Amino acid sequence: MEDTKDMGLSTLEPGKYSKELDIAVRALQMACFLCQKVQESLISKTTSQVQAKDDNSPVTIAGIY
Repeated sequence: MEDTKDMGLSTLEPGKYSKELDIAVRALQMACFLCQKVQESLISKTTSQVQAKDDNSPVTIAGIY
């Protein structure tokens, strides 16, 4: 992982972008929550079993319906 000095973050004032960071973190949390809800709804609509193909390639939702 890059050092903060290499990314130019060491020169920023503390709290300079705290509002933006707060908003970004909340947006990420909401996106994660929504993704989990969509995943749960898709799984509950199927037979609740993990599906697999003969060649072990991933099964997509498009391949189910």
